Amino acid sequence: MFEFAADQLPEDLDQYEFVDRVDKVIRKGYVPPIHDFTITDAAGSDYTEDFLVGDDYVFMLVSYDLTKTNEEVQGTINTFVKQCDENKVRFFGLTSTAPSETDQIRHKYQSMFSYYFCDATTIKTIVRSNPGLVLMKNGTVLDMWHYNDWPEFAEVQDKYLKNK
Repeated sequence: MFEFAADQLPEDLDQYEFVDRVDKVIRKGYVPPIHDFTITDAAGSDYTEDFLVGDDYVFMLVSYDLTKTNEEVQGTINTFVKQCDENKVRFFGLTSTAPSETDQIRHKYQSMFSYYFCDATTIKTIVRSNPGLVLMKNGTVLDMWHYNDWPEFAEVQDKYLKNK
């Protein structure tokens, strides 16, 4: 029996018969700091795959603590969400703030989108901004913005959503 690495296959393969493939770990790969990323609702139901799997664009407002969020950007967020709704682009919030406080703050700012919940450390790893905006597609982050650099919807539409 002969064993060949993928980059060492002989040119005359037709004289050999394939028997089996053996995978060997040569060097362990990078293990990301976020292992158990989950998005849950207030009742604890897992929605992670609902937001990370699929060919649709998804905006995620990230705010590790809604009680400390920048209030000046809230009107801009609401305008952006309205434009997302008009263009049928999903938008949701992700926070570690307690659900009862989240509801109060959501009503205070008249936020017309749902908030889901995640660990504060994980949220801070995503964006070091309170709030920040993340654009994803099929679980891949396409872009992210600090609240100081909040994009115009038309700008994002031209860059990413034009083929939607």
